[in-house]
Amino acid sequence: MLSIIAYQDEEDAVRIANDTDYGLTASVFSASNKTAHNAARQIRAGTVSVNCYGEGDVSTPFGGFGLSGFG
Repeated sequence: MLSIIAYQDEEDAVRIANDTDYGLTASVFSASNKTAHNAARQIRAGTVSVNCYGEGDVSTPFGGFGLSGFG
């Protein structure tokens, strides 16, 4: 499933992304790597991917934020 939500600017996009009790994983897509990495640093999620989704290896450590993850 994919959700697409309109936003006004980078600050609004980060606010929308963080407006949840959960935060297991997130992805940021942008033509600007600088913008994408800046947004990724602000998003509260266990794993944040930039310009991809689900990239990683089973040996990569992961966890959640908020009500996501273990415990």
